[in-house]
Amino acid sequence: MKKNLKLLLIALLGAVMLISGCKKDTILTYDGALKFTGLSEDFSIDYNDIYAMDAITVNVKNVSSEGEEALYEVTGILLDTLLAEHGYSQQDMGSIRLVAGDGYAIDIPQDIVQSKDIILAYIFDGEKLDDKAMPLRAAIDDVRSMYYASNLSEIQFSPAQEEAIEEDYSITKIVLMETACLDIDTKSYTYYDSEDTAVLAADLLGTYVVVKPEKVYLTASDGYEKTESFDVINDGYIKITGNDIPLFTGKDLPKGMNVKSIMNMQVGNISFVSAESCIAGIENKTVEDVAGAALDKVIEMAGLEGDYYVFIARDGFSVEVQAESLSDAVLYYSELGSCGVKFPEDYPRNYSLRNLIAIEIGTGESLADTSDTEDGSETDDKYSKDEEGTEDVDSISGIALQDWTIIFEGLSDGSFEMTSERAQRKLTLVDLHTERIKNDDAIPEDWQGYKLLDMLSFLKVVEFEGVIITAGDEYEVELTKDMIDEETILAVVKDGEALTDSDNLVQLVQNSEFATTWVKGVTKITVY
Repeated sequence: MKKNLKLLLIALLGAVMLISGCKKDTILTYDGALKFTGLSEDFSIDYNDIYAMDAITVNVKNVSSEGEEALYEVTGILLDTLLAEHGYSQQDMGSIRLVAGDGYAIDIPQDIVQSKDIILAYIFDGEKLDDKAMPLRAAIDDVRSMYYASNLSEIQFSPAQEEAIEEDYSITKIVLMETACLDIDTKSYTYYDSEDTAVLAADLLGTYVVVKPEKVYLTASDGYEKTESFDVINDGYIKITGNDIPLFTGKDLPKGMNVKSIMNMQVGNISFVSAESCIAGIENKTVEDVAGAALDKVIEMAGLEGDYYVFIARDGFSVEVQAESLSDAVLYYSELGSCGVKFPEDYPRNYSLRNLIAIEIGTGESLADTSDTEDGSETDDKYSKDEEGTEDVDSISGIALQDWTIIFEGLSDGSFEMTSERAQRKLTLVDLHTERIKNDDAIPEDWQGYKLLDMLSFLKVVEFEGVIITAGDEYEVELTKDMIDEETILAVVKDGEALTDSDNLVQLVQNSEFATTWVKGVTKITVY
């Protein structure tokens, strides 16, 4: 009897020693329950019940947005195991949304849901989660680290057939975000320690989106991808100044739900594209000294498919091009905030478009109706004047003039592109000496250019009240008819050297003491 009692005491002592040798942090408790919603019957499971289930321990890897890999040994319960106990299967689901207790949420797309194990883990590398990450953290092998959401409070499910409907949208239009936001009211937005500017996402989407989708798909320049509900995006902001722009954010959203450097935001049939982010995230090349993103790659990334494409400027001017021409061009973004497309010089000049706001699928009809000369430029028959008295000028004493285009609007028969080539063939260069006053000093300058009155005469403009001169950065100056004289020129040469700054190839100059009416980088003249 005493011997049996002694053996029992030894066994009990061993058990106590075994228990005391275990890490206390592996004995988990947590108040509350994990919610499962979006199913035919929603349910909840207490966290403590999840901890009590037979766990699995596996090795997983995730990849950060910078491409860095992280390896973990995780312990937890398969999501599919929890679903199976209630008659569901993970493989039958569409996308799922992981929701954290602090409001952070991330959507896991259907292809990952249906092909990979999702582990609801509570131990990483032998240690329990810290207080902020408790009670559970998602773990999926070989995916982006953004899917490793922690502090899980709810999992929302979308049936697979609904996901298929969402993917049925075909892109019909690309909208350039930088240009589009110029026409939308801005708001002050404090982002960390920076005072930036933002637009309401609802204002941007409301301007272009006709059919409201359930989901919005975002891609950043670093390859980061995110699926978000339309309502969340619509209630947020698009930050357009400062760091990481364009950036989706919201005053009531956790910072982890921000999307930085948006390259493409697909909303139904519309792809909102950032030219600046495309240059950072897509193959770059240079066309005629203009660097930018390969245009064909941009359109492919945005999902717009057609044999012809129509490029539309902010002022409504448009041009149609063949799809096969795109591989020769670039999408660029200037420091002044202007988006544009640049084609090689052997293409029609109107293909190279500034202030680009949209790209749509074309029909090819406008190309069939265009009458071109042998050198690829449109004929000037509509605005040709008598050859007698017309001087053709190709250069000025060996000065290499730059190519430029000015759009004339408000004409009786529509708009017209005045190009450097047309001006050289049809107009006469004149000299103008100016001495403008700056800081009480006279600054002498010698200019060469084309009289504005000669351009208007060439365009058969006789009766008019005035013109509005618009620069590439949208700066405008209005000149009434009495303010325009023989010494109002569109200058292309200053002090014997051609204007070569891409943002100032043509400058409106007047023989005045002060340069209050002068305009650099003229791109448009509106006649009224």
